[in-house]
This record gives sequence, structure tokens and C-alpha cells, in this order.
Amino acid sequence: MGKSTVARALARSLHAPLFHFPPEFRRFRRAVRLDHDVAPLPRLAYYLAGALHLSSMVEEALAVGPVVCDRYLPSPLGLIEADGSTDPAVIDAFRRTFEPHVLRPNVTLLLVADHATAVDRSDRRGRSERGTTAVHLRALESEPFFRDWEASLRRAAARLGPVVEIDTSSLSLRQSVDEALAAIGRS
Repeated sequence: MGKSTVARALARSLHAPLFHFPPEFRRFRRAVRLDHDVAPLPRLAYYLAGALHLSSMVEEALAVGPVVCDRYLPSPLGLIEADGSTDPAVIDAFRRTFEPHVLRPNVTLLLVADHATAVDRSDRRGRSERGTTAVHLRALESEPFFRDWEASLRRAAARLGPVVEIDTSSLSLRQSVDEALAAIGRS
């Protein structure tokens, strides 16, 4: 069970559309090997542009009802920060430029798990080079990077508004979705 699985189940439970970075964004990401071959700053700019696009899609859908996002602005910001190859002041300058133009979520659910559980879940899903990004492979292979990325995501999400952290390490999919629904009810 991963974050995307919980997001899909949550969207079904809420009868809400599920948003992720657009398919065109993900195709381009794979085609140019964005996470493998592109330097951090242009990669961050591309991710932030994707977050702006995603934000406009979400804003339009909110006119009809609730939405669920599987990844959002904290994802690229946390990733580049955790990578450690870019000066934090530069990342902050990028963030300050883009953040005012991104719709703030009512609540961000930060689903976390201990490293061993994340590795086990990935292995059970059939981790592959094609299906797993370079960053995710690095996180699975390095617990310190995994923890740094999680801490960076936590900081990036907190800047956008309320965050509810759910440790899914010992939870089933149903329990994780129930926790997420309860968290949304409390926000």
C-alpha cells in the first residue's frame, strides 16, 4: 500500500475526483529522464510549473465539490531540499515566487511509514526501474535520505496550511483511509 493507493481509496470514499500531476507532465518527465539527467534547478522549475498547472485544475474542480490530490507543491520542494545539491536560499526564492499562485489546500494529509515498511511495500508492488523514479529508488536504498525527504515534505506542507500526519506503518489500507477520513472531518 502506498500514498497513491490511499489517495485513490480516499477519492472513492468522498466521491471526489483525484488529481495528480497531469499525464503530459509525467510523460515528459519519463521521456527526458528528468529525475536522472536534469540538474536540480531546471528540474525544480519544471516541477513547480507542474504544481501551478495542477493548482488551476484543482481550483476549477473545487467549484463542483471536494477533490483529492495525490502529490502537490510540497512534493517537488521537499524532494529538491532533501537532495541537498541546491542552496536552501535558492530553493526558498523559487518557493516564494511560485507559492502565492498555488491554491492552498484545506488540509494536507502527510502519510508516512517507517523505512522498512516502505521498502517492503515497494518490493511487494514489484519495484522496477521503469515504474520507480530515481528519487524513490534512492529513498528505498538510503534510510537517511528517506528520513531527510520526509522531514522536507513535512516542512513544505506546513508552509501551505494545516497538516495531519498519519503513520501508516502498521495500518491496513482500510485503516489508513479511515484515519484519513477522520482527519478530514477534524480539519
